[in-house]
Amino acid sequence: MIDSKTITSDIGLKINLYNVKRAYCELHSVTPRISRKLSIDEIKYFYVKDYFLVTNDQGEEVHHKISRFLYKEGHLKNPTGKYRYINLYRVKNDYKCWQYGEYPKDLYHPIKWGINRPFFRDDYYIENFSVIGVDEILNR
Repeated sequence: MIDSKTITSDIGLKINLYNVKRAYCELHSVTPRISRKLSIDEIKYFYVKDYFLVTNDQGEEVHHKISRFLYKEGHLKNPTGKYRYINLYRVKNDYKCWQYGEYPKDLYHPIKWGINRPFFRDDYYIENFSVIGVDEILNR
């Protein structure tokens, strides 16, 4: 377990992980991209714009982008193919299932492995997680 419970956001601000209320990511696309309703087990990769931690500092919600931190820790990968030159991150669809019926399970894993496990030894310390764009992209 890491002693300090702070990480640095993508713009250099320190984030006290005890103040985190929720986390989310912005889903940009998936491969293969098909116009019909896409089943979760047909997806090879998720392409994510960014990951965020939300803190409540003095009554005000602050959204901290942490994509660079998760990338440096090895939890996000560079995109390939047509997404290679766009500022996106790639997450492989290993589990091919939904978490709580709300979002693909693999999209939670960067938070689970990059924040929860090393800082708190609890895979679900920050469990309030959502995915922006999941319904539109997956045609649910």
